[in-house]
Amino acid sequence: MNQNQSITYEENIVYHNFKPFFELGKKVVGFSNECIDYLDKSKITDATITELQDVITSLCFSSRKTYYSILILCNKGHGEDAMNLTRTIFENFLVQKFIQLNSEEYLPKFSNYQFLMQKFFLDKAKKNHGSNFPVIDKVNREILKHEKDILENYNQIKLFYVKEGRDEEKQLNKFKYGRWAGIIRSKMAEMTDLVPDYENAFSFHSCFTHPNIFGLKDFCLKSISGTNFKSTPSEAEIFPALPTGTRYFLLSLREWTNIFNLVKNSQIDSYLNELTKLEEDYVCKNSFS
Repeated sequence: MNQNQSITYEENIVYHNFKPFFELGKKVVGFSNECIDYLDKSKITDATITELQDVITSLCFSSRKTYYSILILCNKGHGEDAMNLTRTIFENFLVQKFIQLNSEEYLPKFSNYQFLMQKFFLDKAKKNHGSNFPVIDKVNREILKHEKDILENYNQIKLFYVKEGRDEEKQLNKFKYGRWAGIIRSKMAEMTDLVPDYENAFSFHSCFTHPNIFGLKDFCLKSISGTNFKSTPSEAEIFPALPTGTRYFLLSLREWTNIFNLVKNSQIDSYLNELTKLEEDYVCKNSFS
């Protein structure tokens, strides 16, 4: 599989002012290419990859594509949008760590959640059939056509979510709204000792994902002369979006390389140390306290 990526930056003011971070990003992308090449040349085949390796790989590769998007968005001065994607990379890393706490319980919950979601969609389609939205009606009709298959799949996997002898609907409620593990993300962070990371990379970055006055501050600039509404590219939120995205992509890479025993921790730690030094220099230079 040719999965290699390369990144070329625009030589603009954003690149100039954050050049060390962008150049580190280029090295990290190149390093991920090397890891993939190394794995491709090994004797590991699809037939020998475990389900856990498959899931950890999928989460890492998702983050890899997202990280590439973060580099592009930041280079073009869209730091606020990159903040959204940085949160996604952290969440992928959090799930990687969480599943490995108890893969016997959490792996089947994660892997089979698509079938539980189909059951939820079916239940909703039965309730909302005949709505005022033609597109939703069409989708609901398609879902109802597959009711038999959906229920057959659900009955095969519900043992991962429902304990026999207890109220089924009540147990299923805790798995709705994307909660494949039946708990909220902050609890996952607590169980994986990632609470400080969660508060920074998820809670804080959520200010730019959901409508929040803090996340809107750079679009409405007030001064003595009046209010200036702005939506053009800028350096706003490049820091912390760029370094935070880099950090959690590297950590996600470490989970992936470790599960295949690729022995890449020293290189990843070197990049993390370089990143920390860049962050410290940036904060010092900009007089943050």
